[in-house]
Order: sequence, then structure tokens, then C-alpha cells
Amino acid sequence: MTAAGAPVGVTIPQGYCGGLYFQGYQSFTAVPTELGIYGTPGVEPHSGTNDIATAPQIQMMSGQPMISVNYAGSTTKNFDLNSIYFGCEIGLENSVAAVPVGCTLSIAGYKAPGNSDNEVSEATLACSDSVQYNPTTMVGGQQMAFHTVSPDCKGLQFLTFNYVINPEEAVAGANLIGLLDDVNTTTRKCVGGSS
Repeated sequence: MTAAGAPVGVTIPQGYCGGLYFQGYQSFTAVPTELGIYGTPGVEPHSGTNDIATAPQIQMMSGQPMISVNYAGSTTKNFDLNSIYFGCEIGLENSVAAVPVGCTLSIAGYKAPGNSDNEVSEATLACSDSVQYNPTTMVGGQQMAFHTVSPDCKGLQFLTFNYVINPEEAVAGANLIGLLDDVNTTTRKCVGGSS
């Protein structure tokens, strides 16, 4: 972890990927060391050395973690969320150590009614899902968990993520870091290229 509460490695704001906007996350590339990907205990990215992370400091700068089609110049009409890999870890301020912890990830997907695509104010809840991450040990790298989301998470305008640490694993002064990787989506483009 860094003082900013993001994983060790090269970090950049996540932003746009595959016609979707990832808000409240930073993308990072873990730096390999002789001791493993991080050199300290942590949750290993499923895709190799890249994943995206959110922490309180990141959310203060860029808002609630979400995936959205609502951004300037978007040509994406809506999307389906099919599956994700996820995990949670904690890190202390000014420390490079990241320790896997149990958490609950809540997902809520919203769609606009009728033909009012991309109207956030008219969006209604289309799906919700809650899933547990339970690492087997705090020592050594832990694998991310795989989750196939609710089949109702189709035709979405935006989807929010909320990570909550298991109360018995909370540590004073530590930041919860929520991780996502290999986010499997299906997108649909607008006819004529406008949202």
C-alpha cells in the first residue's frame, strides 16, 4: 500500500475501457519482486499483474465506485454485467504491506425506463447482488474470488459497487481496498453513434 491507500505498483486513474466508464477506481500494475508479485502479502490480480482498486482516498477524489455508460461522447447504449473477479485487502497509512481480509461486495445495477437511455434521474434498480470474499490466510498471496452476477444485471446504464469489511477483521487506522479484475461485460452501441 501507499500513503494514498492504493496498491503498490504503477497506478493510473481507471477511466474508460471497452465503451464503459469506471469511476472511483485506479488501475495498477503490480511490480514483481523476488518474493512474489507484491513482495508482501496481498490479493493477487487474476489477470496477471493488472487489476483495478478502490479505497477511501480514491473515492474522495473520483466518487462512488461504479461502471457507467453515462459520460460525454458515449456511444454505448447499455451493458450487461456477466461476471467479475474480486477481492479485499487492508493497508495501513505509510505502509507497503497489503493484507487480504474478508469482506462483502454489494452490487446494484440500474436501467432507465423505456426510451430514456442514459437518464440517471429516471433510472430504476434492475438487479442487486451481494457476495462474500473470504481469504484462507493472511500469509502469502491470495487468489481473487470469481462471481457470476445475477442474470437480472442486463441492459444497465450504470452499476455501483460497495465494499464492506467483515467487522471482526477491521483494524484501526487501516484502509479497506476493494479490488476488481477481469470484469466480463457485454455492451450495446447506440444506433447512429449517440447516446
